[in-house]
Amino acid sequence: MADEAAERIPKRLEREPLIEALWEVRFALDEGVTGEVLAGSLYRVLKQSCPRIVRLPAADIPHPIAKTDIRLRYVPAIRLEGSQQAAVAVQVGNRLVSLNNRRPYHGWAEFSQRVRQLVATLRDTGLVKRVERFSLRYIDLLELEPPPSLGSLRVRLELAGRDLTRLPIHFRTEISDAPFLQIVQASSPAEVTLRDEGRRHGTILDIDTIRPVEASDDGWKALEAELDEAHRRSHRLFFSLLTADALEQLEPVYEQ
Repeated sequence: MADEAAERIPKRLEREPLIEALWEVRFALDEGVTGEVLAGSLYRVLKQSCPRIVRLPAADIPHPIAKTDIRLRYVPAIRLEGSQQAAVAVQVGNRLVSLNNRRPYHGWAEFSQRVRQLVATLRDTGLVKRVERFSLRYIDLLELEPPPSLGSLRVRLELAGRDLTRLPIHFRTEISDAPFLQIVQASSPAEVTLRDEGRRHGTILDIDTIRPVEASDDGWKALEAELDEAHRRSHRLFFSLLTADALEQLEPVYEQ
């Protein structure tokens, strides 16, 4: 998949396009345990770093409805954050916990350490019956060409003989990279509002790297053992999707 420019993966980019990184784990809780109960247990440990509790809209949905409606099964209801302006927050639902890091993102070493600390805290609650899957998701805003344009990506899209790469578009596809599944979405034109940066326009590239956990597996062990591998595969796919010109414009920095 990778061309010559993408084979050598940069250590970092001077023009960082990342706007949000998200790690998420989905699970089944012990009988009778709700997301609010779990959030309370997590808060007792995380209150020094995340003292602010925010109720999200899903918190007002009656539990029997949220439990039976598949559309609501993996929706967070509580957010724990450091402050209203904090870049990092923990979100909790009846069947999920996520770590969300909006820009600024200080690199994989710091983010993965936060993930491992959260995994240990979640495991120690004793409330999770079985881990179902975990995922690592990166959302980037590419501002290299006037939107709408997929010109920064190694993508060819055609419909009835018409090139779609410079027309308004949103697409989603799934790529099997066993034992992972990678979901790639791209949207152009896209508008986002970033803290301290205001409104920005460009092309959204969203890569979600998912690791299902079989019922027979040790879910906690998989969370720890394959976290770095999820990052490696996501990193590799991102750079393989960039054109050589786009990569050059992002000012890559390589290992010496």
